[in-house]
Amino acid sequence: MTIETERKYLIDRTDIFDIMHDWATKYYHESITQGYIATGPATVRVRLIDDVDAILTVKGPSKNGSCLEVETYIDIEDAKNMLALDGVRTIHKTRYTYFRDDDTPAFVVDFFHGPLEGLVIMEVELEDIYQKIDLPFNKGIVDVTGNSLYTNLSLSKMTYFDGILE
Repeated sequence: MTIETERKYLIDRTDIFDIMHDWATKYYHESITQGYIATGPATVRVRLIDDVDAILTVKGPSKNGSCLEVETYIDIEDAKNMLALDGVRTIHKTRYTYFRDDDTPAFVVDFFHGPLEGLVIMEVELEDIYQKIDLPFNKGIVDVTGNSLYTNLSLSKMTYFDGILE
């Protein structure tokens, strides 16, 4: 069991690929489908990554950018069956993970698909919420840490995206 602490940013710029590719020394991307099996104070989600990995996650409620999180790998067919259950809300995204050679935390940038096409969110995991981070850029970025509208669970309930959520 771990405590996940992250900052989350809404990205409103079209040159994000160029900026992040110039900033990073290496990166990779993966296709993610995730569905929410149970919601409440704790959330249970299943995540399918590139159709080669599957992870079941239980997350506690978030407070100040941190939450309790337990993850375990599961069988891919089990994950697909869970995602196909009635009532499971899903999101689809391509995640780019960017690294530098120094001690800079890695940034992930999610490009959402389907009803959320056009939404881009950047996250960085931290040791604590007060850890100093140097963002790769400072224009076209809004800190949405703690804004419940930008949790993946909330996003899974949306039927379309037409710009910044308030």
